[in-house]
Amino acid sequence: MTNSILIEAGATKTRIAFKISGETTVLNRGGLNGNLNSEADFFSFFKELGENIPFQVNGIYYYGAGMGSPTGKFKVEKGCSEIFNVNINIETDLLGACRACLGNENGNLAILGTGAVFANYDGSNISSISSGLGIVLGDEGSGAYAGKMLIQDYLNDKLEPSLKRLFEDEFNLTREEIIKTVYTRSGISKWFGEFTFFIKEHIDKPYFKELVIKNTNLFFDQVLSSIDFSKPLFVVGGFGNAFKDLVSEVANKRGVKAVQFVPEIFDGLISYHNL
Repeated sequence: MTNSILIEAGATKTRIAFKISGETTVLNRGGLNGNLNSEADFFSFFKELGENIPFQVNGIYYYGAGMGSPTGKFKVEKGCSEIFNVNINIETDLLGACRACLGNENGNLAILGTGAVFANYDGSNISSISSGLGIVLGDEGSGAYAGKMLIQDYLNDKLEPSLKRLFEDEFNLTREEIIKTVYTRSGISKWFGEFTFFIKEHIDKPYFKELVIKNTNLFFDQVLSSIDFSKPLFVVGGFGNAFKDLVSEVANKRGVKAVQFVPEIFDGLISYHNL
């Protein structure tokens, strides 16, 4: 990958790697999602990137959220082509996670982050995908779904009084504000996912522990038939890693005996592409 750039773009952050004089340089930028960000956002990203790359770029490897759709890929290709006259290889964040964790080995991978998806990986490409339907149709096992569960229980008055007061003291949200936000705000998965920090802070309380367990069980309900039990399950994503003890406990009870948690995939991608 001489004079090439590696980009891993997620909903909350984007990481960039390249080599200068044999040393790997890593840059951090804000999140990018092909389904949520505009063409102008991608143009601005590549324009700023071009101003900070001190060599002639020969190629770009881009792994990102929203790259499963033609629209998302088009935004990246268009933004890139206006700045760099090079080939850009665009892949999904899911394939990036598989390559980072499994390299050239086959196995199972779950992303349990803001969203949730499961993949079977054959050593070079994804052979099948389960879940990954977004917050409206699914995303069980994700941070967004956990936040959604909490909001549902709050609005339906299912929180015990002490937890209800805890929630209200922390967020000061009215019923009307919540409903308006849910049905009018773009990027609602990210908003739901932000409640994960509150859940993590109070995980010592039985309600929050059971919420995480229930959320994780719902994920395995969707994907269990796709798991190769002879292989370990790699888990990436903020939600899975924040609650790895509970996720591992649920997975073990479902028959998955080896669960490996990977907090960050970027180092694995750097190794995969020999940067």
